[in-house]
Amino acid sequence: MNNATLNHTTLTQKLQTLASYPQLNPATIAKFGEILQQLDDWELLRLNPLMFAARYDFSPQEIVDIFVHGAKIGLLDFSFQTICQCGATEYNFTVLHELPQKDFYCTLCEDLVVADLDDRVEVLFNLNSSVKKLSIDPYKDIATYLKYFLSPNLEYSPQFLEFLDNIRHGEFLVAPDTTHAITFNAAPNSHYRLVSLGFHSLMKLEISDQVSPTPQNITLDFLPSGLPQQPVYAQAGEITLHITNQTSIKVGLGLYLSDTLKQKELNT
Repeated sequence: MNNATLNHTTLTQKLQTLASYPQLNPATIAKFGEILQQLDDWELLRLNPLMFAARYDFSPQEIVDIFVHGAKIGLLDFSFQTICQCGATEYNFTVLHELPQKDFYCTLCEDLVVADLDDRVEVLFNLNSSVKKLSIDPYKDIATYLKYFLSPNLEYSPQFLEFLDNIRHGEFLVAPDTTHAITFNAAPNSHYRLVSLGFHSLMKLEISDQVSPTPQNITLDFLPSGLPQQPVYAQAGEITLHITNQTSIKVGLGLYLSDTLKQKELNT
C-alpha cells in the first residue's frame, strides 16, 4: 500500500489518545493502528466494526469500543447508511435523527423500503481526513461506480444474482457534454427503467404490445436535475437510447428490466 498521503504523526497522536482511555486495551489499540496503516483507500471507506473484528480476529465488543471512541477523538467519522435488499446504498447520514422515520426510496428498485434499524440501516466508520484523505472517485470506471453504490456487506443468494443478470441491460458512464448510446431489444408489454444512483434519478420506459418494423432511436438529456420524470413510450423491437450528459460532471447510468416484486422476494 502507498502511504504517501497518510499522516503518521496525526495517526500516532490519535492512537495515543485512544490508549489513555482506561476501558480500552493498549495492545488492541496498537494492533488496530498497525492494521489501519496496511489498508488501502477502499478498505478504509465505510468500515463496519463487526466485520472488521471478524476479519482481523478482534473481540467484537473491544473493536466496537475502539471505533466509538475513535469517532469521539476524530480518528474516525461516524455515519449511517441505508441499504435496500437489492444492495443499493444511495443514502448516507451523519446523525441518527437524519435517518428516514419510516421508509426510504430505492431508485434501483423503484420502491419504498422500510427503514428498519436492524436490517436496513448499517453503522459505518470512515478514516478521518486529518489522518488520510481517501482518493476514491466513484466515476473512475463502471466497476468503481457499482462498487461505490452497492454494498459489499450483503450476502446475495445465487437465485438473486442470476435474476440480476437477467434484468440488467448494461451500466455505463457518460462524461459531460457527451452522448452515450445503448441498444437493446424490448419485448412487447415490457417495462424498463433507466437509473442514476448518484443522482437518485429514474426514468421509466414503457413498451407497448406493438412491434416496430424499424429500429427506434430515442434521444434523452440528462440535466442537473437528473433524468426526465415523465415516462417514455416506445414499441417493442430494437431500441437505441441516446443519452446526452448536460451536467458538468460524469454520471453513471444503468438500464434494467422492471420486476421489482420478484427482485424483493429473491433477496429476503
